[in-house]
Amino acid sequence: MNRSFSEPQLQSKPGVLFIFFSQFYKFLRALGPVLLYFIIKGPKTDYTAQIIFGIAATLLLLLGFSVLSFYRFKFHIDYKNSEFVLQKGVFSTESI
Repeated sequence: MNRSFSEPQLQSKPGVLFIFFSQFYKFLRALGPVLLYFIIKGPKTDYTAQIIFGIAATLLLLLGFSVLSFYRFKFHIDYKNSEFVLQKGVFSTESI
């Protein structure tokens, strides 16, 4: 596995899990009070199916975002200009 760093490369495959859990943690922190309310108060039985569907849809969206973020994150070394180039972003790409 002798690859040149002058070509854009992806991060390692476990990076998808790291991105997913990082986004999931941010999601839990943002909606923590709401989730805590539902845990303490208990959801109404009429809305149980909608809540489960919403949680499943949110997890799928987070997984999709993580996969897109994984494939859009690339890095390489520009030997001509002596710089490390990092390309990242899901909806808009940013080069650093």
